[in-house]
Amino acid sequence: MLQMLRLVALTAVAALAAAVPSNVGSGAADFEAPRYTLDLDLPPQQRWKAMCLAQIRTHGWENAFGPVFKFINTVVPADTWVKYDAALQAVAIPVVGSEMTNELRGIQAAALEIGQKVQLSELLFFQIFYEILMQCTGILARDPLGVVFHGRNMDIGLITANITATVTWTKGGEALMTTTQYLGYVGVHTGMRRGGIGRKEGWSVQANERVALVPGPSIGYKDATLLATILAFAEGHQTVGGFIRNIMLKAPTFEQAIPLLSNTPLASPMYLIVGGRDRGAVLTRDRKGLTRESQDTNAKYNTGGRLPVPPSGGNHRKLGASARDPWYLLQTNWDPWIPQTHWGCDGAMVKYSAAEEAACENYIKNWYADLGGCNDLCQLYSDGRSENATKSMGAWASRDADPEHLMSALSLPPVLNGGTRFTSIMSPAVNHYTTLVRAAAVGCGGVSCQPPDLRALRFLVQTMGKAFLPKMNRTINELAKSR
Repeated sequence: MLQMLRLVALTAVAALAAAVPSNVGSGAADFEAPRYTLDLDLPPQQRWKAMCLAQIRTHGWENAFGPVFKFINTVVPADTWVKYDAALQAVAIPVVGSEMTNELRGIQAAALEIGQKVQLSELLFFQIFYEILMQCTGILARDPLGVVFHGRNMDIGLITANITATVTWTKGGEALMTTTQYLGYVGVHTGMRRGGIGRKEGWSVQANERVALVPGPSIGYKDATLLATILAFAEGHQTVGGFIRNIMLKAPTFEQAIPLLSNTPLASPMYLIVGGRDRGAVLTRDRKGLTRESQDTNAKYNTGGRLPVPPSGGNHRKLGASARDPWYLLQTNWDPWIPQTHWGCDGAMVKYSAAEEAACENYIKNWYADLGGCNDLCQLYSDGRSENATKSMGAWASRDADPEHLMSALSLPPVLNGGTRFTSIMSPAVNHYTTLVRAAAVGCGGVSCQPPDLRALRFLVQTMGKAFLPKMNRTINELAKSR
């Protein structure tokens, strides 16, 4: 099955948080993420240490960082990280970069201080694993006064409640940006460059995963897609976290940020949802820039014939500053110009003749080495989060563009689901930034509750070693034995 097209595991069925509207459910309370300050004037190794130790003091190692390292050691056993720490560092440091690596050294030091034997290679590869672990919902909405609010759900198949924090980054005593962090991950996936009333500066951004299939006639589409990401790393393309972090620190305004977000090479395709002071944009990216292709770049068999290329402007949708423009934009994890769902695709394929079904199955077998059947193509279509969030927004008007309405839209199943880890609401125009940790959520929406694809992550570690350090055959063979 095309499990990677589900993009991420959605886990842990539980009741909705008390902060969610009462008609949805109730249960363990959501809570606001703790707030910390990161001083960029400090040496990198000192920047994150205090906040990591504070979370450990509050929750204990096992309830804070323990679940993430248990996951990392499930991908590759702990003794392998120890044995090949230096070699794996040599693979990952060029990808992550020296400044972020030094910050990770400080986090490692914090763990060692309390007796936790964390390897730097583990922390480095956590920055890279993130490329294939995200599933998210983003909404931009503009009120009648022109103020844009940005709502974001983060869905990820890891337990992160007690390492989620709101972090304000300062330099020279000035607050530059505020981000939502999984402590231990030093890139940025959700954040806002600071603005405020009467200022020109400020914008917000989030990254949503986008799977753009790479043909893999022999090795399979998953490995072919990962190889394309690894090749991009080898060519100097950035991780999504480093990419967003660097641009947020570099570009103070929406107008300066958009060209950089559109054109800077990336290791993985992404959707970037960007909010300005009075406008916004949804950028559909491939590895080199705004995409010119749909997710299945060789599509022949699907519910409507060949998948369309993006319509004019479809890869850069705009929330304008005019009353004539749409007052909101919404993005999950599927190309927005394809009006189809998993279930609509399944229903259409039921009507295929035997010859059509055989031709379709032959297509995905030959192009992607997929033996799961033609219905696997239906994983390329929306899981229902986009449709349900659109229904909520469609019942309102621009006067309802505010944090309360965005929180409501992001709190109804399946938009809120068993994998939703936090909801952030941002507005650079009024310097509003809140993050609600979703302590409890319901169901899995339209996607299956599956664990993260450990085989794919192991392949990523092994193949990066082989690609970056060709002489590491012994290391690669050892890693292969751990699969």
